[in-house]
Amino acid sequence: MTNDELFADLKQFIEAAVSQQAAHLDSRLDSAEQRMASIEQRIDTIETTMATKADMQLLDEKLDTIQDAIGDAFTHSDGTLQDHERRLQRLEHKAA
Repeated sequence: MTNDELFADLKQFIEAAVSQQAAHLDSRLDSAEQRMASIEQRIDTIETTMATKADMQLLDEKLDTIQDAIGDAFTHSDGTLQDHERRLQRLEHKAA
C-alpha cells in the first residue's frame, strides 16, 4: 500500500468518524432541545397555575371583604330591628 493510498484511507476513516460523531452530537442536541421545550411547557403550566392561584387568592380576599361587609350590615340591621321592636313594644305598652 502506498503512502497516497494510506493517506486516502486514513482521510476516509477520519471523515467517517467525524461524520458519525457529528450525527451523534446532532442527535443529542435534538434530544436536548426536545427536553428544553418540554421543560419550557412545564414552566408555562406552572406559571399559569401560579397566576391562577394568585387570582384565586385575590378573589378569596375580595369575597372575605364582601362577607365581612354583609356581616356588618346584618349586625347593623339586627340592631336597628331590635330598636324598632323595643319602640313598638313601648308604643303597644303605652296604648294598652
